[in-house]
Amino acid sequence: MDPARTVLLGIRDLDEQEKANIRRSGVRVFTMSDIDRQGMASVAQQAIAAVGAGTAGIHVSFDMDVCDPAIAPALAPPCAEGSASAKLIS
Repeated sequence: MDPARTVLLGIRDLDEQEKANIRRSGVRVFTMSDIDRQGMASVAQQAIAAVGAGTAGIHVSFDMDVCDPAIAPALAPPCAEGSASAKLIS
């Protein structure tokens, strides 16, 4: 897996060690603040462009604890708004 072709999308809450590891790795991160400022469509386009160029496809891993408890009541997100939402890897 090439960290330069990996994106974390919708990140809300990372501890300091996670932040340091991600910075060192070269993985691109789009936070919920990025989504709030730019809109989901724009951020998704950037994420797909980052991981999808020159590949046959991408893998998407969706973290269910991002869902509102009204939609997925069995989930108990660690923070009020949920946690990281998706990881895109080419």
